[in-house]
Amino acid sequence: MKSRFEHVALAMIMTVAPAWAGPSGSFPTSKGSVEITPFYGYRFGGDISDVENARDVKVAEGSSYGLMLDIQVEPGAFVELRYSRQSSELKASDSVYGAGQVDVTDIDVDHYMLGGTYEPETSHLVRLFVSADLGVVHFSPQGFDGETRFAFGLGGGFKLPIANHFGLRFDGRWVATRLSGSTDIYCNSSGSCLVVSEGTFVNQFEFTAGLNFRF
Repeated sequence: MKSRFEHVALAMIMTVAPAWAGPSGSFPTSKGSVEITPFYGYRFGGDISDVENARDVKVAEGSSYGLMLDIQVEPGAFVELRYSRQSSELKASDSVYGAGQVDVTDIDVDHYMLGGTYEPETSHLVRLFVSADLGVVHFSPQGFDGETRFAFGLGGGFKLPIANHFGLRFDGRWVATRLSGSTDIYCNSSGSCLVVSEGTFVNQFEFTAGLNFRF
């Protein structure tokens, strides 16, 4: 639920807020060239258009989790590896599986991305950044062979240092996945299938909050 993500993010901020300023009132500075960020988030979007045997198909919105690894290569510039998983439901409306919206099957959607982030130099506590990446998205419906497709993403966010080697990181990201024509999304045991009739993009949006460790 969205409220669950909001509560997690607020709890993280309130828990560490007293540590942001030292005894002298100064803020900590981030040190180290490698960052590891486990995160929890919320992902929505996931509409799949031009599908045979259904009016529309979508991956239901829901929570996500994952891990980011950032390696600094220049001041303010990082190479980033990111993995994110969403365990959700595949839904179809007015389809071969029934009238109205039907929960077709459980589905896992995994993002495997490689890209970079850039942080402009700043004297402020909040460190803003932008990001871009390329990779693949794996759709894995329960009881059916999965599909792995090319994807790209754009995003941004901010980091809040708490200590020299620890802080919080908040991200917002758009990921677009290319599905080619004749892609089988799902087939049940009786052979009734949902098939992409023409090439299309699946757009997903994700907001995350994570613990940022820097070494």
